Amino acid sequence: MTIFIENSPELQSARRYILVAMSLGLVLWLAVSIGLLSWFLDFKGLLAIFKSYLFLWLTMFIAQVVGYYKLAKVSRNLLLFRYAAFPYIADALLSLCGLLLSKSIVDIVGMALLKFLTLVFYAYYSYCLCAELTRVTQDPLFKRGVLVIGLCFAFILSVGAILGNAHVYRIVIFGVGALGALGALAGWGMIMLGFVRLKQISCP
Repeated sequence: MTIFIENSPELQSARRYILVAMSLGLVLWLAVSIGLLSWFLDFKGLLAIFKSYLFLWLTMFIAQVVGYYKLAKVSRNLLLFRYAAFPYIADALLSLCGLLLSKSIVDIVGMALLKFLTLVFYAYYSYCLCAELTRVTQDPLFKRGVLVIGLCFAFILSVGAILGNAHVYRIVIFGVGALGALGALAGWGMIMLGFVRLKQISCP
């Protein structure tokens, strides 16, 4: 069974929520980039940035959860909602485990490992989500977009590991990071474009 967007107000609403969430995600990405370049600000300035970041993140989270819930409901495909929600649940549980650790050096390494596991969860379930979106919409942009993002982050991490102990100019490191970030932004744009041109979705 195929549901066309012009005949389904629920599908239209789900698409709007998801596009709002993705737009807020782009704003958050820009905010983090600006924040990393603004270490010279005083504590009050950093606190204001953190409050704005937290507000945007909560708004994005709510819009994303509502959007994917509506999309899963109209398509009768709970995998879409599970793939979208589970990384946040895993992040919350792993962060709680990190808070229970003490502040010793050994536990700092453990917290870093927990954050790495969180990134692995986000990467895996984001791929599963976009692969499922490609399957039910027959639009390859979703899967291609998440693969581009993954390759860009892998490129940044690989180059960072290689140049981590090398004496290179900061401009080189910044250039590599900027190149990878632009590539990831292109992948994000591909996923957004997939939702913009969403016309139909198949359901069992």
